[in-house]
Amino acid sequence: MGDPTQSDVGDPTQSDVGDPTQSDVGDPTQSDVGDPTSLTSSRPSERGRGETGRGCSRGSMERRGRGRDRTENVIRFRRRRAGPLLYSSRGHHREEPSAMKVILSQDVKGTGKAGEVKEVADGYGRNYLIPRKLAVPATANALKGVERRQVAESQKAAKEEASARELAATLEATPVVVTAKVGDQGRLYGSITNADIADKLTELLGKPFDRRMIQLDDPIRHLGVTEVPVRLHRAVSTKLKVDVQAAK
Repeated sequence: MGDPTQSDVGDPTQSDVGDPTQSDVGDPTQSDVGDPTSLTSSRPSERGRGETGRGCSRGSMERRGRGRDRTENVIRFRRRRAGPLLYSSRGHHREEPSAMKVILSQDVKGTGKAGEVKEVADGYGRNYLIPRKLAVPATANALKGVERRQVAESQKAAKEEASARELAATLEATPVVVTAKVGDQGRLYGSITNADIADKLTELLGKPFDRRMIQLDDPIRHLGVTEVPVRLHRAVSTKLKVDVQAAK
């Protein structure tokens, strides 16, 4: 049996439990998780695939962005040429036709008279008026020329009106005597027309007188004094006394 002091139980101070300070748990500061900075390096293949995928996506987005930039540039260019955009009641935008100023060289029906400055549609001016020499672009120099012509025309019109008023005063003070053959009953042989009166005025004034200024509705067929309207200027009118006497 051996020595009873030595048994299989062994030293109670030494057991299989071991030192409680040393266990299988190990150091809590060191675990299987490892260093968090090494997570990405532990799977290099997945990281590479992710970067490649993001690179493709970024490239396609850049291409789409460049396409949008080109489209916006085209739209801005067209807006600058065509002018501002208007929006219809349905929300669709439409381009407002651009306009330009021209100086008419000739009278154009429905547009204006020669010398006038008009604002017309760009296409109408460039494709119709200017090629046919009906108008010229209203540049700064051209507009100055129009102003000079307008000043000269206004001065000329003022002189013509003043001259017409002087002539009107002369005609009112001096009656025109016209002679004609008369029959037994006092009726004229023929009649006195505006041409006859104009010829007499030409003799009196010493310069040609336009018969169209004499507004005689019906020829004069009797003796005596007749007042005849005369229009000397668009702003000056008077009445001429025509004295028809029998020729001797």
